[in-house]
Amino acid sequence: MGNSPFAPTKTRERNAADGGARVASETAYYANPAVQAMARMSAGVRLPSGKWMRVAGSDVPMGQAENIVRRLFPTMRERTLYVFTLHTDLDVDDFERCFGLSQRSLDR
Repeated sequence: MGNSPFAPTKTRERNAADGGARVASETAYYANPAVQAMARMSAGVRLPSGKWMRVAGSDVPMGQAENIVRRLFPTMRERTLYVFTLHTDLDVDDFERCFGLSQRSLDR
């Protein structure tokens, strides 16, 4: 799939001592339909709790990435889509606090 902005996500696992957190290996847009959210994640940043899917590369304009998310997830078409930019693990911590996310509640 090469350099396609729509290629599957590349993540790496941290060791078990870090809780096995997934980390984005490239800057891209990710979506989580469970919380109606899309985030532009920087490379090396821990993905928030829950199931996140890479939807577009970083070179895709944000508006186009939003359209992709709405087409991929029909439940997001008529509802508010929360959009974030997460550059650091602290940004992810704030995001999780804002949404009341925990690993147990979302990874079932």
